[in-house]
Amino acid sequence: MDSTLILEDKKTAWNRYTEERKKVVFEMEHDLTSKKEVVAELCHRSILKDKELESLQYRLTVLTEQRVKEKRELEIAKSCVSMIEGKFENERKELEHSEYQVEDLERRIGALTVAPGSLELQQLEQLEGRVASKVEELECPVCFTTCSPPIYTCPNQHLVCSTCRPHLSTCPECRADYGGHMKVHRYAERDARELQEMQKELTRLRARGSSREKAEATGRKVEPQVYPGVPLQGYILDITPEMARKYPCDPWMMDIRVREYQGPIVTLRVTPTDTVMDLKYQFEEVTEHPANHICFYFEGRILQEGRTLEFYNIQSQTIVHQGFQ
Repeated sequence: MDSTLILEDKKTAWNRYTEERKKVVFEMEHDLTSKKEVVAELCHRSILKDKELESLQYRLTVLTEQRVKEKRELEIAKSCVSMIEGKFENERKELEHSEYQVEDLERRIGALTVAPGSLELQQLEQLEGRVASKVEELECPVCFTTCSPPIYTCPNQHLVCSTCRPHLSTCPECRADYGGHMKVHRYAERDARELQEMQKELTRLRARGSSREKAEATGRKVEPQVYPGVPLQGYILDITPEMARKYPCDPWMMDIRVREYQGPIVTLRVTPTDTVMDLKYQFEEVTEHPANHICFYFEGRILQEGRTLEFYNIQSQTIVHQGFQ
């Protein structure tokens, strides 16, 4: 009897303990379920954050590339602005010089002994008009210099010089995309060669007129044997700049020195009325460098082909620097 009571008490105690453990297990199971839900929610949030991070990283990469591109375009724009400012200052000075030249030419035309309707004066005026028209047609819209071969074009036939073309991706006139191919404007190059020939002829005519004016102003009589084989016209020799260089006894001739690019100094005999293009041709004869591929610098300025040496105030023994286009 006593053993039965003892066992009943033990059973009751174990049942009570079992019920308590069930409550604990149920609470722990509920808590575990809650924790799993929290972990699942955190995993979902982590995935969303990873995707957002990838999106932000991609956007950062795109913005970085855009910033680099815009920075490059800004540098190009700054260089273009600096170049245009320099060209503007040069054009302003050239305008002042042109106004002075107009006044001087009016005075010289009035002092000419030839009649206003003479054939030579008419040829000079017509040639000057044609040269001015060609120069305007071949003007680069970026640097405002006269284009020389090679001359490039956009799909709409707007020309640009070889110096500015490598720095451009779109046409400055119509904003058309150049693409990867640098297309050459053959007709413009033909016009540039014609302009060079007209400038040489214009230089020859001006040199003849200048020789007459100076000789008449000084009363100097030129002897026939000074330039062999050149016909006389009264007291004035009918000579060309080429003959003047061949027989350098003209008092208006002068020597200038050209420092070659990474080379020695070359001495050339010229006149103040010679153009930069004449200087290029003479330099080509001495050094065999193609005239269309070289350029000259004086006092930090690039010399334009249609300008004369006296325009840039280049005097005897002046040093001019040579470069390549």
